[in-house]
Amino acid sequence: MSVKILGLDWFDVVVQGAVTIVLAVAADGMFGGFMKDVAIGSVLTGSLAVLGWRRKQAMAAGGSPEPGRLAELEDRVDELQQVAQRVYELEERLEFTERLLTQVRERDQARLAGG
Repeated sequence: MSVKILGLDWFDVVVQGAVTIVLAVAADGMFGGFMKDVAIGSVLTGSLAVLGWRRKQAMAAGGSPEPGRLAELEDRVDELQQVAQRVYELEERLEFTERLLTQVRERDQARLAGG
């Protein structure tokens, strides 16, 4: 399983950053004064726009998990629901047992006190 950053594989993000840096350095060397600032700003803005577009495309393409993975996740959810139901039933039984034990203790104490 690949690591995702901003919805893209980490390699894609690294390539995007490297290309942005190369273009910014090139713009820095090609222009001077105010135009250098405009060129570098344009490179950064363009890079962010491209990154946003690529992220949107990746999220749209990978929006739903693979069918096999989805079935596996559904099975795990069903299993967790069954375990939760079992825990609930065990809690109910434990509370019932505690009530019975309390009644027996109270009855024994009353017998000892009255007897």
